[in-house]
Amino acid sequence: MSVCSTGRIVALPDLSGVGVAISESIAVLDEIRAAFEHDLAEHQDHLVNVPGETPEAIVEFERFKIREVWRIGSFIVSLTTLHGIFEHHLSTLKKLHGRVASPEQKYALRRELRATGANEERKRQLDVAFDLRNRVFAHTEYGSTERKGDLSSRYTSLMVFSGNGAAISPDGIEIGAVSVVFGDPMTGNPNQAPPIPSVRMKGLLETATMYLGGWREMYMLVMRGLLSIPDDAWRKANPNFNRVYREWNGAEPLPSDSPG
Repeated sequence: MSVCSTGRIVALPDLSGVGVAISESIAVLDEIRAAFEHDLAEHQDHLVNVPGETPEAIVEFERFKIREVWRIGSFIVSLTTLHGIFEHHLSTLKKLHGRVASPEQKYALRRELRATGANEERKRQLDVAFDLRNRVFAHTEYGSTERKGDLSSRYTSLMVFSGNGAAISPDGIEIGAVSVVFGDPMTGNPNQAPPIPSVRMKGLLETATMYLGGWREMYMLVMRGLLSIPDDAWRKANPNFNRVYREWNGAEPLPSDSPG
């Protein structure tokens, strides 16, 4: 892992490879986004005017719907898995800072992180994604061996997973817009689990953009904190420490918040 600050790259060998894995995981999300936008542009007519004139048009629309449900599920699983990597990686960096930094530096970093409010916000931003992951895409409530959900929730999860009852809009397919009800739909069931949330690919992309921006802000604060620790403090904690510098010859240094 390395970070560029004022024209130098500081390497942290014990964290090598994590940054690459994170970057490649984000690239997976971006590939899903690109596929969604391309497919959406190709099938705008099907979304504005629901096909019903020819069997071919109906089949083509159903194929688009299947791809869209697959993209939504893949995006949700990838994003929520990436969240776990982020949390562990950020925790590792903060522990590293805590072992080496002075008391004043530790306090300054904690104050900066609290001021962003990003930690609490990140958790809230992925509530819907985690709900869909846990109840539909990691395993459906219908197929769960624990059978925690009531009948309505279990059969609704199966409908959402298969794309049945999906709503149609110019922005794509919206899943979770259907509920299977057992009993009186007017009075409801007091033991019925909360409804499965509805979501569209476009909404997921907006959520991911905000989430990744908040995580990057916290990450850069911690990395700046690590960069501010003098060499003597690092060597005291680890006699084998060696800070690696690479100057930018004849070029403007990268901005201090740009990853190298």
